[in-house]
Amino acid sequence: MKKFVINVLATTGLSLILLSVIALFYQAEYLCLQTVFQVFCANAILHFGFLLIRKSEIKWHLVETFFSIATIIILLIVCGFLFDWFSSTPAWLLIPMGFVIYIVSAVLDLISMRQDAREINMLIRKREEKE
Repeated sequence: MKKFVINVLATTGLSLILLSVIALFYQAEYLCLQTVFQVFCANAILHFGFLLIRKSEIKWHLVETFFSIATIIILLIVCGFLFDWFSSTPAWLLIPMGFVIYIVSAVLDLISMRQDAREINMLIRKREEKE
């Protein structure tokens, strides 16, 4: 549960930063407060979808990645219509933004897993030294 909340908050932060940078390029003057909560809800639903995909234990990583990206695209389109995001951000810009966030999240997850593996290996070495 803790990792789920951290992932949702991290992805929401990444999404809002990227959305703000894109808004600056379009000379936007402000970001609506309701957008923050909409992005948070979308990311919570997205990570719940990722959790379901991981629980399905798909054998092939490429297929799992395809389902994850499909989930992102579907959620962005649904939320775009539901929250009227397409009036301010075109779909052709929103979809690549989702890909960028997915790639950054995957890299951060890989770094985190590598750090966890190092810590586990260090604990194993300490245990072997004691024995």
